[in-house]
Amino acid sequence: MGAAEVERLAKAGAVLIDVLPTPPKPAGLTADSRWVPPPHHSLPGAHWLPNVGYGAPSDEQEAYLRTGLEALTAGDRKRPLVLFCQPDCWMSWNAAKRAVALGYQAVKWFPAGTQGWTAAGHELVTVEPEPNSASSNPASKVAN
Repeated sequence: MGAAEVERLAKAGAVLIDVLPTPPKPAGLTADSRWVPPPHHSLPGAHWLPNVGYGAPSDEQEAYLRTGLEALTAGDRKRPLVLFCQPDCWMSWNAAKRAVALGYQAVKWFPAGTQGWTAAGHELVTVEPEPNSASSNPASKVAN
């Protein structure tokens, strides 16, 4: 599937899901160091569910994907989903397989991801992670 198909699906109401992981904190920071991760750029209208595509996700990461998809689709398992990250990112493939296993019936994988989107002449926008209501830590917004 290419960028034109993603654009068509998005206009038709598909939920775009970016699963690129959050960047790690730089090594060597002291415990009291403040670190602000760089902005995350994604497709316009995309929802960022970071860290849900690992090969062996934690229980919290699996719950974040499950509750995130439930919230973004309002429980409609027939609502089309498009999952992506970077070119040929296996994390988005893993997350797409998990969405199917959760009962979502119209799951697509955009293997070219954000770089394929820009290569097709489209712009990226800054997005924030979706809230993580599945976290055992109320202060946590993403599953780390």
